[in-house]
Amino acid sequence: MPGHLSHLLTPVNRLDRDQHMKDNPPRPYRPGYKFSARPHKPPAAFWHRDSPRTGPYADEIWLQSVTRMEAVLRNPPLEAKGTSHRVLRSHRTITLKITKILGGKKDYDDVYVAVCTVSGHSTRYLNLPSTVVAKIYDLVYYSLRRKNAYLNAAHKADGDYSREAAVHERLSSTKTTSSSSSTSPSFTPTYYGAWTFDVAVSYPAVPKVESRAVRLLLMEYISGPSLDRVWRKYLWQLFIPSAEEYRMTIWAAVLDAQARLAACGVKHRDEALRNIVICPGPAETSDGSLDIVKQKLLPPPRVVEIDFEKSGLRPLPGGRDSRPENPIDREWVARAFTELGGWLPYWYHHDASRRRRWLVRQFGGEKREAYRPIKQDLGSLHLQ
Repeated sequence: MPGHLSHLLTPVNRLDRDQHMKDNPPRPYRPGYKFSARPHKPPAAFWHRDSPRTGPYADEIWLQSVTRMEAVLRNPPLEAKGTSHRVLRSHRTITLKITKILGGKKDYDDVYVAVCTVSGHSTRYLNLPSTVVAKIYDLVYYSLRRKNAYLNAAHKADGDYSREAAVHERLSSTKTTSSSSSTSPSFTPTYYGAWTFDVAVSYPAVPKVESRAVRLLLMEYISGPSLDRVWRKYLWQLFIPSAEEYRMTIWAAVLDAQARLAACGVKHRDEALRNIVICPGPAETSDGSLDIVKQKLLPPPRVVEIDFEKSGLRPLPGGRDSRPENPIDREWVARAFTELGGWLPYWYHHDASRRRRWLVRQFGGEKREAYRPIKQDLGSLHLQ
């Protein structure tokens, strides 16, 4: 039997979690970390249940018997079919320097999200801003919290990377009409493409490998809190009657964003307060409390949907009318938002007439021109 298959004949020695991760170097993704990245073409989007990897090093039993580092070096990140050497070794490199960690602050926390400064000659013709957010999909540091922690981390990381990239590519290429004007900010971060960089390695079990590739996506830095953070910080203040208008203003923007995602063929599949960012954050008093009086004098914040690792893509809706479905139709019968329901007042789910009147005030009148024609009969509603 060939040498690379010989491990299948030896008894399986299943490592515990500490042994599995013992050879991993300390996580490098901290403020001050600097690296060079080049453009990359992601593989076609796939789900965890799909099996693009085959062979002995994708075998579940073998993966449980080796360290994470060896498993990763034996299973390098996937490349897109037909990717040329010229694309893989592009000279259009940029230099990124981490200034702040936004997500993945633990040593093993799946995707790392970092604010980075951008430098290098390529930034001029790649049209990159000086500050971006990098979502780093490093196979070595994927979490051990799930039950199938020993399964191929490369498969999980490639799937997350490929799906998020596919969604942003779809959103970037699909033209949608803004709910208010053609100059309104986008409901998702501006996408700056897929990238890759190399990390030097020296591992005796795989002596011929001198570096490993790490994938990342670059996108706009949204300087504002998530709704989850706002909820936890101002919990009781958000329940007072005077704060309801602020919550519902944000909710109207969320419904608009969801309608536009659907018009682009995107199913988020992880709609939660942590995945909605507002910019700017709420107005505050001198002691850090929510200032509703001041907030009412300010324009509504930008509401942005983020994190599409779990998302799916559907065929684009056919027909000449590319406008999104009106939220009036989408919410005529209120959907059950398990993760978002706490943001809404009691009446939204329990008083259909009041909810529908609110929807018509938000998305009727002149605003209805931004959406497809309304299917519901609005004649019976008393809008006072």
